[in-house]
Amino acid sequence: MPADFILYVGDINFNKNISLLLKSFTRLIYEFPKLYLVLVGKGFREPTSALGQLKKLIMELKIEKRIIIPQTLSDSDLAGLFQLAAVYIQPSIDEGFGLPVLEAMASGCPVVTADRGSLPEVAGQAALYADYRDPQDFTDKIKLILTDDKLRENFIKKGKARSKQFSWQKTAKLTYQVYREVLTE
Repeated sequence: MPADFILYVGDINFNKNISLLLKSFTRLIYEFPKLYLVLVGKGFREPTSALGQLKKLIMELKIEKRIIIPQTLSDSDLAGLFQLAAVYIQPSIDEGFGLPVLEAMASGCPVVTADRGSLPEVAGQAALYADYRDPQDFTDKIKLILTDDKLRENFIKKGKARSKQFSWQKTAKLTYQVYREVLTE
């Protein structure tokens, strides 16, 4: 794995907005010639029309040598990627929850995410937000994390604290309360 990389973990369907991520990354590599993009998820490994379209865009942007798609990863390997990444990116147009955002924050990886769906609720003030329609806005926010050590450390600290507000135990308790309220009505 290269020393300098940004990370995306997830699917490749339309709402994940991977084309914006690729366009943003293309702008970054001119200023950061040693930077790579690591894309993790089964959608990047299994042949589909969506993957074919992304590979075509990667070729058009001439960034194929800067993209890394691991074939298989254990949970501990994935945890290591979150810990080593310079920044985690979640450019989704809409997101049901955004678990990788929490995983990144818990691992001490700063997050740049879209300002859509559940992502602001999940990340709170612990992430930098960018416009899901604007590759340049994502590029600018990623550059801030890559170049401003004080800002980076601030978001790492905020992210670790934010991630502690979520747990499976808390989720189970809240789910139980909802069921209980519905059943008693």
